[in-house]
Order: sequence, then structure tokens, then C-alpha cells
Amino acid sequence: MRREFCVVLVMVLALLWSGCNKSPTSPTSTTSSTAVANPAGSSATRLTISGNGSLTTIGETSQLTAMATFSDGTLKDVTRDANTTWTSNDPSVITVSSNGLLTVVALGSTSISVSYRSTNFSTGSGKTVTATPIGTFVIAGFVREPGQSGVPSVRVTETASGRVVQTNQNGNYSVAQLASNQAHLRFEKDGYEPVELDATSSNAEVAIQRIIRLAAGDTVTPLQLAPHDLSYIIGTDHCYPCRLVRVTVRSAGTVHIRVTWTASATLDLWAGGQFFAGAPAALTADVPVTAPGEVIMYLGSTLPAGATGLYVPFTIATAPPS
Repeated sequence: MRREFCVVLVMVLALLWSGCNKSPTSPTSTTSSTAVANPAGSSATRLTISGNGSLTTIGETSQLTAMATFSDGTLKDVTRDANTTWTSNDPSVITVSSNGLLTVVALGSTSISVSYRSTNFSTGSGKTVTATPIGTFVIAGFVREPGQSGVPSVRVTETASGRVVQTNQNGNYSVAQLASNQAHLRFEKDGYEPVELDATSSNAEVAIQRIIRLAAGDTVTPLQLAPHDLSYIIGTDHCYPCRLVRVTVRSAGTVHIRVTWTASATLDLWAGGQFFAGAPAALTADVPVTAPGEVIMYLGSTLPAGATGLYVPFTIATAPPS
């Protein structure tokens, strides 16, 4: 009996020993392939925006999402991150909150951008958002003054419908509720030459220039001729970059024109149906005038070989008809 008891006791002790030394089973890992936080030391290399950007009514909202890709290949949703900044290029049309929520203020189109840790990424961090009824189109663009910047408060008229909008403080505009994705637009602002454009959704940028007007006998120094300035077709000639100049004359005769400049370019002049080639730093022209009125002149720049981005300050001096 005592022998059997000893055998049982040994077996119990053996079982207890094996249970005490057995390692617990580790839980199965459930890590997602999309990281929720970037590891220490890694940096964001790309930022992308997703979400619905095609809205149809004023007051409609839509949530955008910003995803950051880090140098170790992981992703992180930074939509509501304190280091993320959302920006609307035209908040008078569509606003965006600090959490990426769009709200339509007016029908039209604008671009939404996002930055993370004050970094503006070259690709993926911008999104065009439109608001127009289903079955209609938006044409959006930019009005600039060559050598300056965007022009605010330009009146933009879609001539077929008569719909009118104005450029914002940065020179951006958008016309919504169009029957097609092309339209004829007219751009007007006091003090500027009016411009018309056959525009599409991919060709809606236009340059406008301040009116240069002087009476024969006056001298003016307008804003400098700029790269990518205005373009004019004059008969079979093409004047670009170019400025239109208006000279008011009170009697028939010959108006004497002298143009001087201070850059290494050559300026040419078209006036009274004639072409006047410039010389280095100056040109002179005698323009016949048959009756009182306004003489339209075009002043264009020929750049030296290899030159790009050249600004040309110039002065126009005139003498009364003789």
C-alpha cells in the first residue's frame, strides 16, 4: 500500500513540475499592413488626398482624407493631425476646415491643398474640387498681369449665358452651370484693356494689360515689358511679348515717336500700318495721321540669342503732329 502511494505521489510531482516550466503561448499578432503611426526617425515623403471632389449644390459638404507615406514605407492617416494644414485656393467658392471637411459656398471650382509638418509635397497634395449641378460644367482659370501677379476684381462674363463672376484677390475665377466644357469669356476691369478668350477647362488663363494712353506731346514710362507678356497678331506679323499703346492726336500730320529702354533687348514698333525696327537702346518713328483721333501702336521685344525671362523698362516720348 505504501509502495503504491509513493508511485502516485511521484507522478503528481512530475506533472506539477512540467506545468511550472511550460512557456505560455504568445497571442497571435494582428498587425495591419497600414501603420497607424510612423516609427521614430522616419520622415514623410509623400502626401495624398482622397475623397469626393465633385459636388452639386451650395451648402453640400464632403470629407477629404490625407494619407502620409513615410521613408520606411509605412502609411499614416494625417487628416486631423495637428501638424496638417488644409488650404482652399478660393474660399469664396469652397471652404475646407482644419479637419479636411469641404463646404460649398458658391458654385464653381477651386483647388484644395494640404501640407504636413509645414512641408508642401510636389505631387499628390492637391485636389481640384468642383461644385455645379449634375450635367453641367465648370471653367476655372487665372487672370494675370504680365510681370506682376494675379489681378483681383476682374469682371468675367460668359457671353452665351450672360453669367458674370469676378476674380478673387489672387486673380482666380470659375464659371459654373455651363452647358459644355468650352465657352467664350470676356474679361474687363477699369484701367485695363478688355480681353476675350475662347476657353476650355484646360485653357482658361489669360493675361491683361493696363491701358497705356497718352496725348501726342506727352511722355510716359509704363510698367516694364515682361516675359510672357501680351501677344498680338498685326497683319502677317506676330508681336510677342508685346504692349498696346494708344496715342491721342488732335490734328492730322506726322506724329513723332521716340522709345528708349535700358535692357539688352531690341524693341520694335508697329504703327499706322508700318513697321519700325529698333536699334540698340532706342527707336524713332514718324507716324502719318490723316485725321484727329487715336493711333494704335504695338511695341514688341526681340530678345538676344539665349536670353530668357528678360524685363525691359521703357519710356515713350511723343511730339504733336507737324
